[in-house]
Amino acid sequence: MDMTLDIAYKKALVVLRLPLKIFLQRQGAVTLEDVSCAGIQVRQSWKSEDVAQVLQGILGNEPMLKAIIKDGGTDLAKGVRLWKESEKRKDVFTISDLGHEVANALKADFKERASFKLITRKLKDNATKIFQSRLAFLAPPKLRPKGRFMGISRLGSWFEKIQKLLGGPGRVHEGSLEAELRQLFGGFGNLTYMTRQLCQRSLLFAEMMKILKTKGLNRESYQEAMEIAGMIPKRSQSYKRISRWLMRHLHIQCRLGVAQTPLPVSSDIIESLFGTFKNFIARNPKAELNHLILGIPALCGPQNGNLIRSRLALVSHMDLANWKKEEIGVTGKMERMRIFSQLESDKLDQKWDRLKSG
Repeated sequence: MDMTLDIAYKKALVVLRLPLKIFLQRQGAVTLEDVSCAGIQVRQSWKSEDVAQVLQGILGNEPMLKAIIKDGGTDLAKGVRLWKESEKRKDVFTISDLGHEVANALKADFKERASFKLITRKLKDNATKIFQSRLAFLAPPKLRPKGRFMGISRLGSWFEKIQKLLGGPGRVHEGSLEAELRQLFGGFGNLTYMTRQLCQRSLLFAEMMKILKTKGLNRESYQEAMEIAGMIPKRSQSYKRISRWLMRHLHIQCRLGVAQTPLPVSSDIIESLFGTFKNFIARNPKAELNHLILGIPALCGPQNGNLIRSRLALVSHMDLANWKKEEIGVTGKMERMRIFSQLESDKLDQKWDRLKSG
């Protein structure tokens, strides 16, 4: 489950259903064909009580439910806890997304270091110069102000390759590739130790995540992950956090009573669903996200013509219109059309006052 997708000034809560035996059926990470949409709810704002109420409507007291995978958001965490208390479902476990846990672990190690702040500042200051050069294809990955550690492994990989292209100590020939690169990416020489740490640690975590996202978590993959984590200094915050996370979730896998059936530990599939949906929307610049939000279930699971026709036969156009009116309400595009249509007949300020009053 996750909560994202800005719908004008609203947000959508999406819950997907994933069979626990998916890793036994085939080798590879979870795909959109493996999941089905359990429910969608759109609201202007979300509190933990709202999340619990919606989960009660979507999940109820489903007996086959084993666990809920979510990110580290406090509203989601408390909402799931309130739902479990109201439904008396202590048998349902909560799984924290591996990607967010790794990001928080790296954040604990590097965020407050002066050298890391200097690296990010240099990259930001040189961004324009880099992208306007003929070597723009070597530009570093973009770091978002929020969630920058979610993609830190890409930055670590970039640093590793750029260090090799810059060459070793000493002068280089004028006009060479190394000389141009040093003009663009110079200044990292005194940060070699820091960049090496960032590269090694982020790449090790990326390798560990690839194993767990592909195989799931059981005793075998736990041992593989701990071997990789063992290459990280034991006193670092990232090692302590990840080792605790691995042990806690292996304990969950054992308590499920499913033998060595791997446990899914990533919510990447729902992020993939949101990305696919946004690409779908981008194909039609006149389409409104609000009106197409119910297209999300069609992107999940194996679909065929007979299944789609049977689903459409169960819902009338009136039901759809009522749902859209209740859940989506007036969209930004509708407000814009209403205001522009009145520009010639009314004063805009008076019309705006009436619109705000409903």
